[in-house]
Amino acid sequence: MPYLVKQLTDSLAADCRDGIDTDSFGFKFFFQDLNRIGLSFLRKYHVCLVGGNDLGNPCDFRIVIFQFLIDGINIFHRVTSLAAGGVNDMDDDPLPVGENVVTADARTISCKFWGLGSDGTVGANKNSIKIIGDNTDQYVQAYFEYDTKKSGGVTKSHLRFGHTPILSTYYVTMADFIACHNQSYIAKYDIVNELKEGGTFLLNCNWSAGDLDSRLPSKVKRLLAQRKAKFYTIDAGAAAGAIGLGNRTNSVLQAAFFKLSGVLPVEEAVDYMKAAIQKTYGRKGSNVVNMNCAAVDAGLTGLHEVPVPAAWADLPDEPEEQDTASPWYVRTVMRAVNAQKGDSLPVSVFKDAADGSVPMATSKYEKRGFASHVASWLPENCVGCNMCSLMCP
Repeated sequence: MPYLVKQLTDSLAADCRDGIDTDSFGFKFFFQDLNRIGLSFLRKYHVCLVGGNDLGNPCDFRIVIFQFLIDGINIFHRVTSLAAGGVNDMDDDPLPVGENVVTADARTISCKFWGLGSDGTVGANKNSIKIIGDNTDQYVQAYFEYDTKKSGGVTKSHLRFGHTPILSTYYVTMADFIACHNQSYIAKYDIVNELKEGGTFLLNCNWSAGDLDSRLPSKVKRLLAQRKAKFYTIDAGAAAGAIGLGNRTNSVLQAAFFKLSGVLPVEEAVDYMKAAIQKTYGRKGSNVVNMNCAAVDAGLTGLHEVPVPAAWADLPDEPEEQDTASPWYVRTVMRAVNAQKGDSLPVSVFKDAADGSVPMATSKYEKRGFASHVASWLPENCVGCNMCSLMCP
């Protein structure tokens, strides 16, 4: 179907036409859909036509981006260019993308779980949302986000449930419940910033009370205090290891979630979890089933509530380490991407790499340190196979 560019521009007022580059490819491509809508419809109902471009950015839609679009229309009566999920800061009139906003129904509970690929978090959350959907009258929604590393990478589980239809077709960016299933994440990723006021935060860690105070970043403490959060810890790794499950902490943490969320009476939730375990692991033998059922019981008893002092609300940030030795790409792009902040990079960051090229040999700068236990080299046992260089996290 041919573009109706001329018909459209002829119908616009002269002062509107002055700001339109009708020869640009983006303009013609943007108005392809007008052939389906019909210009007569726009005229008849006095529709305000607003255009923009996203520079071909493939990032996932966030509700804050929609707010950005509305702000652009209200302020400039147009949409400024979007880039990397945020602002084209090389545009004439850039708009800042604001903080996360809450748009879901107040009766909808939003949850987010940060897990390590292959630790069972995703499988447990699939079972959790099925339990809620099958055994309550609530609507449910679940979406699971993985990074390219798969096993050993970052997983994010987005769960919603409530008594009204769920229409939020985007990631959970403000949650009532957040769980961090790997203690190394707490200093790397901006996890607590997505917690609603009065929400619940669960941290899986093997730190003592003294270690917790020294290891938690000041920003995490400040946000917990400012948002009046309920803070809990659990050592799921120790519980799973004692049972014989190794690093499979999913059943322990699933039980902790049901106890803290209150979506079901605890006794009912336990019965449903153990039935799901039988269905999921039954073909692997009774021993595996019994260990996972024991892990559920351990998750109910292993929770520790951590008091959040009011003084945390005024803590300043720690000084950031200045990295001047790494290459430009590592400092500017790679560090942000690895911190799950790639969508916030503005266009100006890429102006010196407009050809899209990526330097080689950058993996040596990525030391994630996510293992809860680190192997030791025993020289008397070494056979010189060099496999340790590949397998050690």
